[in-house]
Amino acid sequence: MGKDIEREWLLSKILLDFEKDYKYYSRTKDFKTLFKKIEKILNYD
Repeated sequence: MGKDIEREWLLSKILLDFEKDYKYYSRTKDFKTLFKKIEKILNYD
C-alpha cells in the first residue's frame, strides 16, 4: 500500500508542476527543463 501512495504523490506533484508552467512549456518547447524537473522530483531522498 505504501508504494501506491508514494506513486500517487509523485505523479500528482509532476502533474501540478506541469500544469503550473504549461504555457511556458507549450510556447518554448523547453522539454529539457521539464524533464529535469521531473527527474528532480523522482530523485527525492
